Amino acid sequence: MKTLQYFSILVFAFVFHVVASAQSDGCDTRLYNFNPDIQEREIPIPPTAPPAPPLGPNGEEKRTIYFLHGLGGDEGSLANASTYTLNLWSNNVSTELISYAKTQYSSFNVAAGTVFSVIDPKIKNDPEETEKLRSNFIIAHSMGGLIGRKVDQMFEEDGETVKPYGGLVTFGSPHLGSNLADLKANNPEAVEHFINLTCTSLLSGPTTEFIKKTGLTRWIDRFAFWTNAGDWIADLACDKISGILFDFAQMKFTMPIEASLAPGSTDLQEIADYPPANSNLHTVAFYGEEHDDNEDLAIRFLFSIVHNPLEYPLMKADQMDDDALEDANKIRDEFIAKEKYWRKRAKNKPFGDWFSKKYYSQGDMYDLANSFLKGVLWFDNLNNRWKTMIGALDMLPNGNTNCFCSCSEYNPSGPAFEFVNPISCSEDCSIYEDFYINCTGFEEPELIGFNTTSDGLVIKESAIAFPNAKYPPLRMVGSGHMQMKNDSQLKSALNALYNGDVNTYFKLAQ
Repeated sequence: MKTLQYFSILVFAFVFHVVASAQSDGCDTRLYNFNPDIQEREIPIPPTAPPAPPLGPNGEEKRTIYFLHGLGGDEGSLANASTYTLNLWSNNVSTELISYAKTQYSSFNVAAGTVFSVIDPKIKNDPEETEKLRSNFIIAHSMGGLIGRKVDQMFEEDGETVKPYGGLVTFGSPHLGSNLADLKANNPEAVEHFINLTCTSLLSGPTTEFIKKTGLTRWIDRFAFWTNAGDWIADLACDKISGILFDFAQMKFTMPIEASLAPGSTDLQEIADYPPANSNLHTVAFYGEEHDDNEDLAIRFLFSIVHNPLEYPLMKADQMDDDALEDANKIRDEFIAKEKYWRKRAKNKPFGDWFSKKYYSQGDMYDLANSFLKGVLWFDNLNNRWKTMIGALDMLPNGNTNCFCSCSEYNPSGPAFEFVNPISCSEDCSIYEDFYINCTGFEEPELIGFNTTSDGLVIKESAIAFPNAKYPPLRMVGSGHMQMKNDSQLKSALNALYNGDVNTYFKLAQ
């Protein structure tokens, strides 16, 4: 039951936020199974722009910080950041939670126009007010940083309206765009494919087990000797589910504004030089640097989509990592245990199991083992597949060739189970063969991976590319893209800002 609940959560998470890679079905299950060489790609820190002027005398007055949410968020998305700020600095600062949520279903420019209209002080050509309001600044998460840059362009092009802020701080903003958004905009049909892959991989085992244990379906499965009925039903169900969920996602959750996040989009090109190098705006970018030593980045990120970081106590969303791994490992371990259990029984009982409460032929037991193995492979391949989709991992041929054996294991009562094993190109596939297994050799180019640091969604290269930033980008170690709205790294980042460690401009008197 827990498996099915977790499966449902993952499917919906992928509908809302995931797009599949453009690989063929045949390569999907084996591309990353053999631990390819992966090297870390170094991303140089961009140069900073000429310094902005410090605050004048009016900088000692009470200041306003505008918090600006990201894609799919609303005014509550940065509520904890606002609360933390007010808890310690309320005598010197006020906060405003700005929302462009309703206009996310319109366009990038309309959303920025909404923010512009909210913070526009309606003051024209007033030097005194200009200096006074310059003490305020914007803190923006994710797409909010791009909206903030567009708003700045609007004030610059207006030329007469007093700008009500003098600083812009971005957290995890894709200044060069998002690879995932690009895939969703230009390859939407892949969403349905990946939902189907996820569905069949995670549902096959539980469905097959239910069918082979339950009265009428057990007898139906007996007569369906040409196929594994569990897989057949799972495939049929997933074809329908993925189609329905894909249509639902496209209709309800694919926002027109998201196309603006695709690298090279018209909207990104229009703000490519904003703020300009000669701007008086104090600007800095924070970026998340997720660790991935245990290859669990994807699971942790997906968990942060399903569970709102604001559900955790103030600045303690770090706990999400442990919760995600605990949930995922329970499911994966269940799949592994059942795959091993049924395969061992099949090997040990070639004439079937006559002494259990329910009779299982050897074919039944192989069907069950192979069905649960699909779930294991889905978990094993998820991390590299996800990193490829967000642009954090590039797999390229290195000029060498790898050899493999494609093997088919005989299943007395149904289709054979196929698997692929690596082999030295000087060896013969017969080393994998026995009475039940036949193999054929084939070759593929050897791949080398180039890994880029990311926060689980936005790669470092994009998050630090704040045009003409006044100060070097600052990393948030171990902070995921969603997590950073309420974790200990956000707390440290805000402290660094408000204590003047980034620049005296951002320092708040206590």
